[in-house]
Amino acid sequence: MISRLSVPVSIGVMTRTTRGHSRLIRALAFTGALVAASFAVAGPAQATYGDPVTVTFTPAANEVEYGGYWDFSIQLKNTMCSLDYCTNALEVTATGSNGYTKKVKTDVYTRENAYISQSSFGNLAAGTYTFTAVYTDNEAGGYGTIPVTMSPSNKPGKLVVKPAKLSVDFRIETDEHQPAAAVVSAQLNGPYVQSVEGCYGSSDCHPDVSAGDWSFTIKDDSGATVQEKTIAVKGEDTQFASFYWHDVPYATDYTATASFTPVADQRGNYDIEQATALTFTSPEPPVVDESDPAVVVPVTEENDAPSSVPLWLVILGLALTAALLVASAIVLILLRRRSVTADPDDGADLDETAELATESDNA
Repeated sequence: MISRLSVPVSIGVMTRTTRGHSRLIRALAFTGALVAASFAVAGPAQATYGDPVTVTFTPAANEVEYGGYWDFSIQLKNTMCSLDYCTNALEVTATGSNGYTKKVKTDVYTRENAYISQSSFGNLAAGTYTFTAVYTDNEAGGYGTIPVTMSPSNKPGKLVVKPAKLSVDFRIETDEHQPAAAVVSAQLNGPYVQSVEGCYGSSDCHPDVSAGDWSFTIKDDSGATVQEKTIAVKGEDTQFASFYWHDVPYATDYTATASFTPVADQRGNYDIEQATALTFTSPEPPVVDESDPAVVVPVTEENDAPSSVPLWLVILGLALTAALLVASAIVLILLRRRSVTADPDDGADLDETAELATESDNA
């Protein structure tokens, strides 16, 4: 009896023992999973100062048009700048596919990050650029200069500068004040030009559009060139060019083109969509209404201007005046001569009067 009972008892003990171990194993496994998950969430442990310094540019690649704004955030690890602000502790070098190279120093902040932008390097020409950085401990936190080892895992930044897209707006418009003349004008449009106009002299603004030449050609309906002009402009005047077209024949069809060419060393920075050829028809001549003289006679004088007198009428008036003066002079001369010549009857009367006076005195 005892032997029979001992088997199930031992079996029961073994079963309870096995269940206890399995629970312990599951608990340990669950704990391990929690620990692993916590490490996965927390990430790798923070490296300690003295390990190789790492530098990472964000974003890894940047792409802008010529003149467009760009910047990079730079994250560092294992620097003394995690404890204090570091002045000029990071030297950033830009190297271009076109042979360009420039170095700029910048600060590293207490959380081991730095910042670099277009304002530090200026307006980079179209091309591809690689940005790298070297950290130098510049008395960070007052600990003095300490040799720094750069990690080979440093991640540079890439910048692609594409040519700025521009277009030409070309127009020919009849002068509303003078139908026999026209105004020919062209200007550049595009984000680059708009950003230039919005700079207002700020030191962070890129330069004006490149200097260059505007070219205009106008042909009549027979294909003959009637106007051909080249206007050289400086950078600050590049966006716009125009000229006045005098003596445009009436009722004629014209074909015109306009284009802008930057100076040689700037041509790669612009992708210019030149203006398509346009047609211009000069207005019809003014209609003259012969039945209405008021319409026919053009007004060439101002309202308050004195009336004009024909020259022949002036000459005739002078001649008549001179003739009148001569006639008056002749009349005066004749009258004077007549008054000087004495009358005989008048002399006899005078003698008789004198004799009577003498006789009276003698008496």
